[in-house]
Amino acid sequence: MLLTGNRFLLPNCPIYVIQPHSKNQLLLLHLPVSNRKLVSSFWDLTLIKPLMDSELDAARAQIKELKSQLDHERKVRKKAESVNKKLMKELKGRESLEKACEELSAEITYNKAELTRLKKDTEEERKMMRVAEVLREERVQMKLTDAKIMLE
Repeated sequence: MLLTGNRFLLPNCPIYVIQPHSKNQLLLLHLPVSNRKLVSSFWDLTLIKPLMDSELDAARAQIKELKSQLDHERKVRKKAESVNKKLMKELKGRESLEKACEELSAEITYNKAELTRLKKDTEEERKMMRVAEVLREERVQMKLTDAKIMLE
């Protein structure tokens, strides 16, 4: 405390004074109330400022860290979207290839059934041709036999 006349001033605070006759009671300088409040709040801020600065620095560091995390997340999301787009193209390609394979499989199945039917038809025609040939030969034999009988 500093002694000025009959008043003692608190160090670092030009607003508060101690008068020796008032039993160490703090008194404010003669300033209008609004000015006293303003000066008092500034003095309080000077005590709090180092704490606020350290908190502000910590908050800035957290913001910087969050920004870097956000940038990383954005990069990861864009890469995932790119991979997803490639996979969708591949999936569509596979689906169209699968559809073409199914169509070919259906066509092959149809062709096999048609081939089996044609083989069956051909076999029946061969049987009919053999029967027809046997019948012709029998007719020829009968005609020959008839001719021999007539000649005799």
